[in-house]
Amino acid sequence: MGASKADEIIDGTADYMEDNGLKPSGALFIDELLRQAARETASSKTAEQVLVADMARAHFLKQTLLDKGKALSAEETALLTQSANELRESLSARLE
Repeated sequence: MGASKADEIIDGTADYMEDNGLKPSGALFIDELLRQAARETASSKTAEQVLVADMARAHFLKQTLLDKGKALSAEETALLTQSANELRESLSARLE
């Protein structure tokens, strides 16, 4: 994934946050960057490599949601929880 694609993801995430009245959030940017990077590179990776990347994202989301010191807003918590739930379902299906 090149720098221009990363810029596109960051711009898209910033637009989404602005459109929904959310303050800039590093956690939301990182989650979206990891999600898009996995999507962009999935075709060139093995199923195991994709699984490892998704598990790393799941770990990031878990740690972020558990860290009470980050003081996430209710909207950020809801978005990250939704992202984690979707990823959990995907991982569960692949690990069965």
